[in-house]
Amino acid sequence: ACNAATAKESARVAAEAAGLRCEEAALAEAEDRDDDMPGLNSQYTFMGWNPSSRELLPFGLGSNFPAFISHRCAVDMELIDLLRPLSEAGVRPHRFSAILLELATKLHVRRAIAREQELKIRRQLDPNAEGERLSEFGDKLRYAGCIPSGAYFAKVLKAFGRTTRAHMDAQVKKRGCHDLKWDVSYKEAKHLAQFHGSAIFK
Repeated sequence: ACNAATAKESARVAAEAAGLRCEEAALAEAEDRDDDMPGLNSQYTFMGWNPSSRELLPFGLGSNFPAFISHRCAVDMELIDLLRPLSEAGVRPHRFSAILLELATKLHVRRAIAREQELKIRRQLDPNAEGERLSEFGDKLRYAGCIPSGAYFAKVLKAFGRTTRAHMDAQVKKRGCHDLKWDVSYKEAKHLAQFHGSAIFK
C-alpha cells in the first residue's frame, strides 16, 4: 500500500509539472468552495494507451510524443514514419519486421563484441576483475531482444491511419480542380466477368 501511495503521489507530481490538473486537487478545491459537483469523482480509471490521453497533454506535448502506444506495446514514431512510405513502395509489414529483426540482431552482435573488448581491458588491468558477457538476443530476462510481428505492424499502421484520417481528408479538400474525368471503359469488368471465355460486357 505504501508503494502504491508513493507511486500515485509521484504520478500526481509529474502530471502537475506537465501542466495537467489532477481530479483529486479539483475535488479539494470544490469542497473548499462548497460547490455541488456530483459528476466529479476522485477515482478515475483510464487506459494509458488511449490516444485521448496524449491529446490532454498541454503545450503540444501530445503531438511530440515519441511513440504510438497500443494495448500491447509502443512503436517508435520514427518507425511509423518509415513504415508508411515503405508500405506505399511495396514493402509488406512482415518484410518490414524481418528488416528490423536483422538490424536489431546486428546491433546485438556489435554490442556483444564491444562488451568482450571491455572485459578484456578490465582483466588486463586487474586479473581478478569480474564481468559477465552480454546475454543472448532472445534472453527474455536480460537482453530481451524482441521485434513485433508483421501482423502487429499492419494493425499499428491501420490504427495510426485512423488518427490522421481527418487531417488527410482536410488536406484533400484544400486541393482544387478544373476538370473531373471518369474512366467508364470497364476494363476490369470485361476481364473478370466472362462466361465460357467470352466477355459479358461489350
